[in-house]
Amino acid sequence: MRKIGTKSTESQETEDTSHQKDGNGWFKRNSRPIIAMSVIIVIAIILRLVFAYSISAGSNFALSGGSDASSHLRVITELITAGSLFGVDGALNYPFGSTNVNPPLMDLMLAVFAKIAMALGVSSTTAASGVLAWSAMIFGVLACIPMYFLGKEMLGSKTAGFLSALFLAVCPVVVTQTVFSNGTEVGFVA
Repeated sequence: MRKIGTKSTESQETEDTSHQKDGNGWFKRNSRPIIAMSVIIVIAIILRLVFAYSISAGSNFALSGGSDASSHLRVITELITAGSLFGVDGALNYPFGSTNVNPPLMDLMLAVFAKIAMALGVSSTTAASGVLAWSAMIFGVLACIPMYFLGKEMLGSKTAGFLSALFLAVCPVVVTQTVFSNGTEVGFVA
């Protein structure tokens, strides 16, 4: 038996394999956080989807986000049909028109997915409104993941991270702003 420092190699081998003897392998040690985060994400999806899906999807993805949603819908429809990002929107300050002040990043990203839906045979209006209806919910649910890491980093424990993510998943103000069919940029910003 060869000695390195003050420990022998025999004691190192028994330390490395001790977790396998009692059944606490890698998966068992790391499965609890994965399961907890999965439950939080499922809760977030259910809260954002279950009440609004049948109403919106049954009406060709009717949007509930007001003028912001309709503005984004016009921009995405213009991007996928004409291929241009207009600077002046005729529907704003009608009949004179006004400059569209919404940042274009979200609209450009969603136009790519709407173009894919059009390639699959969906009409341009349904593709644009469908992608916009799903976007707020998807971004709102995905925001729970960085919220876990933020809570964990700020407060120094995994429990704080999980509670932070759960709070974001069930917070009524956040849920109403990132519900399916909202169509605004709130979920994207989150």
